[in-house]
Amino acid sequence: MNDWWIRKDSYLWFIRKYNKTREKKEDELDEEYKAYYRDVLVWLPDVRWQTPDERYKPCCPNCKSNARVGPHCFRDNHSGRVIVDLTETYYTVSRRYICHACEDHTKKAKADFEAAAKEQNLTAIVDLDDSKYTFMGWNQSSLALLPYNKGSKFPAFLTHVMSHHASVGFYLTSPFSGVKLHAQTYIIIWEQY
Repeated sequence: MNDWWIRKDSYLWFIRKYNKTREKKEDELDEEYKAYYRDVLVWLPDVRWQTPDERYKPCCPNCKSNARVGPHCFRDNHSGRVIVDLTETYYTVSRRYICHACEDHTKKAKADFEAAAKEQNLTAIVDLDDSKYTFMGWNQSSLALLPYNKGSKFPAFLTHVMSHHASVGFYLTSPFSGVKLHAQTYIIIWEQY
């Protein structure tokens, strides 16, 4: 890794190491498809900037504190997010974090609601939504709360639909670009997806 990047140039090493662990030939990765390999940014701020007081652990976007935040899991429904730049795409991976303070608050609110419903002889089924107390390391609200402006080291802006490199956003908001340039830029970005 080079400054927390896995560069596409080093994929031959990874592919060969991965293929040694495969039992079947059909499970192996093919070295011929180099054009499909992309750089990957690994975003783990609490590991990248380790300190004894864990000050770089991401803050919860809800309670704005990292006092009771810990690693939760790596996502298993996708391997990472694609980031579009003006010339190429790359990926970023991170893990999901959990805020135990918000989790406790949510569980207490659920228990209180169910107890109040039971007092009124009502049946209440409340499903817990873990999105209220779990979050990804690249969450925009959390990035802004990292001390010493470390959140600005994350080079992209992510939404639920699309992700783009910060330079694309700067280009789109530039006072020198007109409406026609904006339209052309969006066409370029959508072609990269």
